[in-house]
Amino acid sequence: MPYLIRDGTVIADQIKDRYGPDVDLEFHLDFIKSNAGKKQPFLAYYATCLPHFPWEPTPDSTDKSYRQPYAGHKGDPKYFPDMVAYLDKHVGRIMQTLGDLRIADKTLVFFLADNGTDRDLSNTWGDGKRLRGGKGTMTDRGTHVPLIVRWPGHIKAGSTCHDLIDFSDLFPTLCELTGAPLPQAEMHGRSFVPQLLGKPGHPREWVHIQNLEDRQVRNSDYMLNNQNQLQRVVKLWEDPAPPNENKDPEKEAAARKSLQAVFDALGN
Repeated sequence: MPYLIRDGTVIADQIKDRYGPDVDLEFHLDFIKSNAGKKQPFLAYYATCLPHFPWEPTPDSTDKSYRQPYAGHKGDPKYFPDMVAYLDKHVGRIMQTLGDLRIADKTLVFFLADNGTDRDLSNTWGDGKRLRGGKGTMTDRGTHVPLIVRWPGHIKAGSTCHDLIDFSDLFPTLCELTGAPLPQAEMHGRSFVPQLLGKPGHPREWVHIQNLEDRQVRNSDYMLNNQNQLQRVVKLWEDPAPPNENKDPEKEAAARKSLQAVFDALGN
């Protein structure tokens, strides 16, 4: 049973027979509809719980033999694809609503995730290799996430950009897009509006990643952690490169020097 609070009131009893993500989406779509006719910009932020565990059937699942496990259990991984498909369906409903309201072509849509796939799940990548997820790790499987942006008439459909982007870049990007002033305080974010428009912009040289006491600075080719280990960046479907492998000593030394300088500037 979904446990939700709306306007300070617990509404679990009112929605006990409903699928929680559907309730969330309904609220989100109502917000879009109520603001679309006001002839002024609006920001709709939709943070769905799909496809987070517990993995369980969706209303569209053909197999509903699932039984609620004990508290803290992650559910059954076989339902993960169903939850991903249902998330895709929700995104489709959002886009359909924008179309029905005739604002799809002047609405900027961002789709992104906050972490990689759970480590209790595996996926098929590349040449068919089965890979475990990396959520909670400092690998690209844990920290490299989707970022898809749609803006008809401004962003070329099907285009890609390989520049490094950090979550802190979203705020200055939205400020530039909307004309909102940036705060006086120093920030680490960097707008990537030029890249959205197909221009070179001012790409990042590095990103900083932290999980509890683990830290790393990463550029496009290498990552250096706070245990002084340097690793080569590999494709998501490849096995992680060994630390300090000494495969290209000159290039690795230059990468270590530049990334350590970033660590020193950030402070330990």
